[in-house]
Amino acid sequence: MIDYNILSKAQLNEALIVQKRTGNRLSSIVIDLQFISENAWVQLLEKKLGLPRIELSDYCVENDTAYILPFHIVEQNRIFPFKLNQNNVAIATSEPLNILIIDEIKLITGKEVEIWLATPGEIDREIKRFFDIKEVVEKEVQLISKESVTNIIDNKNSDQNLNFENEAPAIKIIDTVIKLAIDQEASDIHFEPTSSDMLVRFRVDGMMRQITCFPKHTQELLISRIKIMTNMDITVKRLPQDGRCEFTSQEQNIDLRASALPTIFGEKIVIRLLYKEKIIFPLDKLGFKDKELSQYKAMLADSSGMILVTGPTGCGKTTTLYSSLSWINSPEKNIITVEDPVEYQLPGVNQVEMNEKAGLTFAIGLRSILRQDPDIIMIGEIRDLETARIAVRSSLTGHLVFSTLHTSNSIGALSRLIDMGIPMYLLNSSIKGILSQRLVRKICNHCKELYQPSFQELNFYEAHANHISYLPNFFRGRGCRICNGTGYQGRKAVFELLVVDNQIKKEIAKGVTKLDDLNFASVWDCLTLVNNALQDVNSGITTLEEVIRITSFQESLKVRK
Repeated sequence: MIDYNILSKAQLNEALIVQKRTGNRLSSIVIDLQFISENAWVQLLEKKLGLPRIELSDYCVENDTAYILPFHIVEQNRIFPFKLNQNNVAIATSEPLNILIIDEIKLITGKEVEIWLATPGEIDREIKRFFDIKEVVEKEVQLISKESVTNIIDNKNSDQNLNFENEAPAIKIIDTVIKLAIDQEASDIHFEPTSSDMLVRFRVDGMMRQITCFPKHTQELLISRIKIMTNMDITVKRLPQDGRCEFTSQEQNIDLRASALPTIFGEKIVIRLLYKEKIIFPLDKLGFKDKELSQYKAMLADSSGMILVTGPTGCGKTTTLYSSLSWINSPEKNIITVEDPVEYQLPGVNQVEMNEKAGLTFAIGLRSILRQDPDIIMIGEIRDLETARIAVRSSLTGHLVFSTLHTSNSIGALSRLIDMGIPMYLLNSSIKGILSQRLVRKICNHCKELYQPSFQELNFYEAHANHISYLPNFFRGRGCRICNGTGYQGRKAVFELLVVDNQIKKEIAKGVTKLDDLNFASVWDCLTLVNNALQDVNSGITTLEEVIRITSFQESLKVRK
């Protein structure tokens, strides 16, 4: 280090004295003393030893690879296994001259060891990412004896009978799982019993991701812990149950909504995480194209009528509605919502949460709201004829009404309401516009690369991109640590906006309620959901594969003439 002008002789002597006293690694000491940066230390080793360097953030590490070595070996020696094949295991380290640990790795794995250089910070992040939950689970599971599980099965629904203390293993395990889900911005946690263990999976960016698994003998105890947290009856195991509670992590309050379902291997629990204090995005940040945004804002400026947002569960309809309400909210307006559940808290908005057990349904809530002198009403979902009738009538009597429907496209919302029993003439008079939407995953910027789409993907593109005159460059994510190997990070909305103007009303009056029956060029002067999504493909925001995934089967295969 002196020869390379990295350290002075005095600094090296000071570091060696500290090492003799503490036994710590030399790399940690010189970095902690701020004699050298992490990056400079690795560059020094790279020059001196001729070893290759790995950027762990750019590498997608499989679970089987990360866990090939025990945690105590990885932690004590600050090493991380990142690549594995039949004969070799690649290890990232910032202390490559530790010969003893190399021999120990050979003994444990039975493989030859490849040494790669990485900064201590990178190694620490990977160890934390892979081993934090694994270590908590392994440590606490050892404290859960089969006798304690037997006691849980025999006990009644009482916190005292269960004798849970602050440091009880089940509490620590469940809390760790929930905190990890919050860190990964998961929307749901799944506890899934199998014949041999219990899987834990998160839904992140709309896709399921396996996190860990618990031994089978811990299943009853952990399920009981969740049921107690969410105020369910732990003695009821053969019937579905719902529960809820509030969870605080890093000063963030999260609503947990739990659902228990009996399966052949035991109760399956799903916990929905509702981030009540989540930032509501402005309308212009949701993903609208300029023309759509202008048209949608014009609808919001009306004082009456109905605006519907459609799409499958989890496509961001509630976020769009909340952003819409935030945009039009003012002290001069009385806004009331009827929701099941209230997902986010909106300042200045009166939010009512449904409680069907207590008899508070959408229809009953709506009738009460109309006596509260509202200007604007938001209905979480139109589920039945009675709710639909009240919503339509409210929109015809001087109220601006927002709601959602589960349909695959904009025009399909009209068919759904007609099927429910709403007369077509009332729909023509009440509906201002219908917004259909999906969420597409965005390509991870850390591993974004050009690629050649498959023959099927190109066929899909050419069939639907008739508004685009050139073949663009196509991008995808190759998968890295940042995106957990998925190639995607985050999501954005794509929209299909049907403005119900006089021309559209004429088509509806003719009985046109199917997507293909409309003449898009002359009648519907806008882009379809697929067309809008393909514009995001052209811009390098998402992939063709993702657009095909989020569109319906019929739309994906359909070729417009």
